Amino acid sequence: MFHIADENTSFALDKYHEYVDYCNQGITYLNQKLYDKAIDCFSKARTLEPTASRAYYLRAAVYTITKRYDEAISDYTTLIELYPNSALAYNNRLVAYSASNQFEKALYDCKKTIQLLEKQYYTNKEKSACYTNHADFFYKIGQLGKAIENYKQAIMLNPNHGSNYSRCADAYLKQGNIYQALSYYIDALRIKPDYERCKTSLSKIMVYFYCQEQMVMVINSELPPDQAIRLLTDMLDHTTFLGNLFKERNKNNSTDDDIKILIHNARGQRYQETNRFDLAIADYNEVIKLAPNDAYYYSKRAHAYKQQGQLYKAWSDYNTALKLSPTMQYKNELRSIFDGLYQKSFLERIIILD
Repeated sequence: MFHIADENTSFALDKYHEYVDYCNQGITYLNQKLYDKAIDCFSKARTLEPTASRAYYLRAAVYTITKRYDEAISDYTTLIELYPNSALAYNNRLVAYSASNQFEKALYDCKKTIQLLEKQYYTNKEKSACYTNHADFFYKIGQLGKAIENYKQAIMLNPNHGSNYSRCADAYLKQGNIYQALSYYIDALRIKPDYERCKTSLSKIMVYFYCQEQMVMVINSELPPDQAIRLLTDMLDHTTFLGNLFKERNKNNSTDDDIKILIHNARGQRYQETNRFDLAIADYNEVIKLAPNDAYYYSKRAHAYKQQGQLYKAWSDYNTALKLSPTMQYKNELRSIFDGLYQKSFLERIIILD
C-alpha cells in the first residue's frame, strides 16, 4: 500500500505543466500495467525537477510492484534525503525492505514512521495505511501480537477499509484464536459482502465445527458473555452466508430461520445470564415469532420474565408452554408463580387496607 505526496511544487510554471503531464501519462501507463513506459514517464518528470517528490513516489511504487526492490529503495532513500521528515517515504521504503527480506532495516523504518506520524499532520487514511504496512511487516516476521495491534490501529483510523479486518482475522487465525478470527472476517464481509478471499478464509474456519448448532454452542460456552454476544450479533447479519457454507460442507438442509432461532436463543441466554432481561426477552420474542409452536422457547422467555419480576407475563408464557407440551416441569413452574402472585396480591391488599 503506497501513498503519493508532492512536498515541493515551487518550480517554474512551464516546467510544472510538463512535469504534471509526464506524471499523468505515467499513471495512465501504470493503470494499464505498462510498467516500463510508466517508469520512463516518471523518470522524465524527475529529470525536469529533481527535487519534486511525486515522480519519485510513483516510480518507486512501480519498482516495488515489479519487484525491483533495490531501485525502489534507492528512490525512497533519495526522497528521505530531500525530505527527512516525510513519514510516507519511510513507510513506503519499509514495504520494499520487508519484501526484500531486509527485516532490520524495515524495523528501523517502521519505528521512524511512527515517530514522524506523531509529530506531523497526516490524514487518518494516510496514518491507517502506514499502520497496515507495519502490521503486514510484523505478520511476515511472525510477530502476530504486534501485527494484530497495528491492524487494530489501522482499523480505528479507517474503519471502512475491509481488508484490514480480514488481515487482522488472518493474524488471529494463525495465532489459533478462532473466535476472534471469525469475528473480524464477519466484520470484513459487512463492509465488503462480495469479498471472495474473506469467504474462502471463513470456509477454513468452518472446518473446526461440524454444524451451526455445534458452532453456536461452542461460542456460547467458551467465550465471555460480552464477546460471545458480539460474535453472535455479527453472525446474525450473515445467517444466509454462514448457512450456505455449512450446506456446502455437510449437505446440511437448515434454513435461514433455523440459524436465526439458534443464534437468537444463544444470545438471549447470555443476556439473561448477565441480568440484561429486556435484551434477553427481545431475543426470545424473535425466536417465538419463528417457532410459535415450540414450548421450550416460551418457557425460556417465561423464566426471563420471572427473573425480572413480571410474574403475570411469566404465568402467561408457562401456561402456553404447558398447552404445547404438558410436562410436570411447566406445571411446577406455574404453581410456583401462582404462589408468588398470591403473596403479591395479599401484600397489595394489606397496603390498600392500611
